[in-house]
Amino acid sequence: MRPSRQKPETENRGNQKSDELVSISRLAALLGRDRETVREQLATIEPAGAVVVRGQRAQAYALSTLPTSIGERLTESAAAQGFRDLSRFISHAKARWAPSLPVGKLPHAQVEAARSRCSVLAPVLAECADQPIAEIVRQAVPAWKGQGRHPVTERTLRRWIERAMSRDRDFSDWSRWEIYLDDDVTPVAATAQPDVARELNLPHLEEAIAAVAVPACPTSEERERIWHQANKDADILEEGGAQATAVQRAILLALELSALPLAKTPAALRKAYTRKRASWIEGGRRRSALADGRTQANRDRSFTLPADDKFTLLRLALKAGGDLAPAWRQAVASRLLSAGTLIRFQDEPADKSHVPHSIRRAISRDLLQLVQRNQGPRSARLSGTYTDRDWSAVDPGDWWVGDDLTPPVYFWDEEASSQQPMRGQLLMLCDAKTDYVLGWVLLSARNYNARCIRSLITRCHDSHGLPREGFLFENGIWKQSRILTGQKSDKDAVSMEDTESGLSEFGCRFTHATTPGQKTIERVFGLLQDRMEDVPGYCGRDERRDCPEKTRSQLLAVQSGRVHPSKYFYEKKAWMDVISEIVATHNAERRSARAKRIPGQSPAEVYEGRRTDDIVHLGEHGRHLLSSHRVPVTVTKQGIKLRDSLGGGCYRNQHTGELIGQTVLAWIDVDAPEAITITTLDRQNPRLVERAHQPRALGAESWELRSAVESRRSHMGYGDALYRVVTGGRGRMFRPLVLDRAAAHLGAEMQRQKDAAAAKRRETAALSQQFDRISGKVGIDIAKPESPDRLRDLVKGMAAGAEHWREVEKRAQEDIEL
Repeated sequence: MRPSRQKPETENRGNQKSDELVSISRLAALLGRDRETVREQLATIEPAGAVVVRGQRAQAYALSTLPTSIGERLTESAAAQGFRDLSRFISHAKARWAPSLPVGKLPHAQVEAARSRCSVLAPVLAECADQPIAEIVRQAVPAWKGQGRHPVTERTLRRWIERAMSRDRDFSDWSRWEIYLDDDVTPVAATAQPDVARELNLPHLEEAIAAVAVPACPTSEERERIWHQANKDADILEEGGAQATAVQRAILLALELSALPLAKTPAALRKAYTRKRASWIEGGRRRSALADGRTQANRDRSFTLPADDKFTLLRLALKAGGDLAPAWRQAVASRLLSAGTLIRFQDEPADKSHVPHSIRRAISRDLLQLVQRNQGPRSARLSGTYTDRDWSAVDPGDWWVGDDLTPPVYFWDEEASSQQPMRGQLLMLCDAKTDYVLGWVLLSARNYNARCIRSLITRCHDSHGLPREGFLFENGIWKQSRILTGQKSDKDAVSMEDTESGLSEFGCRFTHATTPGQKTIERVFGLLQDRMEDVPGYCGRDERRDCPEKTRSQLLAVQSGRVHPSKYFYEKKAWMDVISEIVATHNAERRSARAKRIPGQSPAEVYEGRRTDDIVHLGEHGRHLLSSHRVPVTVTKQGIKLRDSLGGGCYRNQHTGELIGQTVLAWIDVDAPEAITITTLDRQNPRLVERAHQPRALGAESWELRSAVESRRSHMGYGDALYRVVTGGRGRMFRPLVLDRAAAHLGAEMQRQKDAAAAKRRETAALSQQFDRISGKVGIDIAKPESPDRLRDLVKGMAAGAEHWREVEKRAQEDIEL
């Protein structure tokens, strides 16, 4: 239907311009509505003139007087089609296709059929509308079959698609179900009309018409009753002397004017009455004679697959990886099925992969369950029945859920030794009831350890306290690490209170999920990854299968050294900012009204409204109880050695030398492993012990060796002093020598000056090494002063910040120029 050009007449009301007038039919076409609806919306508005539409004079309305709802919709449509002027849009825009009948008068069955076609074909057309019709049909066939719809031919699908594309009129609005309607639609009324049957003296037919519950879609039983009562009235009239043709005309008139969709056309209704009348007479005027024989015929023609044939096909399909087509071909070719089945399907199909629909219906449901179980017990359990949990007894803040995610986005770390793109590890904690993200940490490594988890819990505690009940973690390191859950056995010589109690000391319980479905955080990860799909460096959920080609080429370019990673990927800090925005959006997004846990609310508003009077928060003075992990250790001649899960390393100084052979309580701060604090087992007498530097085996610098020697000397100092005290400082016996006071004072002064000079040299050497290391790292050439005091000030300024040592370099250059 081409848009009609409306020529305004010369006579208009008021001072309205002729190009601002629009008729009801034109508005209905532009809005995609029926004229009756538009006319009802304009009932209170006075027409501003008249226009000529297809040679006929029609009332027109000024654009300025149109209702706000119509004006806004016209403006949106004009902008969507690229019209800046609304008047030009009215004159030249294409009209949307609309059915010939109002939507309210369309049959329910035809409307549902159109909606069903739209749900399957709209996504296909949105993706492939620019491709040839043959390709669109090829894509539509598996989409239609995958939805479990009734089977249709490719020819039917092609007709539906071509009709929808013709009705779309280049709007590309494939979600309009109206364009998928059939060509012939039968109007129905909101209520059945038995008045005509009453006027024609058809009481039985009148009663049957009035008993229809849904006139737009009468049931098969209601249809059968209508034909039964119509034949009873026909018998009564013919027995009263009326002609059969007159009776037929009266009954057909009553059925046509009843507004019931009994047939598409009057001719079809006449044929149906003739057929029903003949069946009624031949069947002895019994109601069973009017029953639809197609149902029983289809039941008689139906085929039931024998149980042995079904099991044979299922075994063959499992061997073929769950594909039924090769299993059917093998069974037919090898004559493995029963004679009845082979005889019924003896015709050779045109497509070798064709499986009869009755066979597929009998096999598909059972085959799906077998394929799931054939992959293993875990796969069957994950894809099978799940346990529906009751969340009414869980409050926000009761349980925290934690897990790790390898983000589907590549980034690079400026501070890492290698600046190659990586995906890293994202550790996250969420509230189990609301899915509120409590905290997260991004690691520039492929693996993580329990110290990272403990650090994340500590940071979340600072903002939210501890959960009332406990944590829900997965297995693996989340379950095995004693730094989290504590030591379960009591085989040590010390009591359980002194062993690794972990977080259980604060009343936290630990439960561990065995399947992903038991962790609510898995859904949170899915929602967060949905928001990452447009981020540079996105590589897909399954990188081996769905990584975009663009990302693959960028990775190759960076890994080969042709370009710097900053050209294509985020640096770690920038990527963390993006994650923060994604998490904030997730926390603020409202859930649907049908959500199970927090319907119609956002995680942030529900979590922020939680009760906090019963939540444990250790505060500033008690935070060390959470941030420090306590483990009993034995001091050896090497000092205190920690296991790798606690960070490893050897700790020793002058305090550990006197404790060799004793068991102490080590307090390990997972965020600051450079030093530990040791106390007695009853948590008394705290002393700080620094980690001993481990020099390189070959090529170690002098400061590394001096640091290691100093650490070893301080650790052994207690034993040396003890030996001197016990032996009185006496080794071999020599002749005693008596010095006068002046000579002794002179020697002591000389030694003091030597020690002061040696200490100054050591300090100058250490400052020089620190100066070289910092200036080399920054990459700025600064002249090294000779004066120790000047050198100390420079090192202190360089450590203070970049701006400070830039100013120092500037002043040094000015001194050189002067």
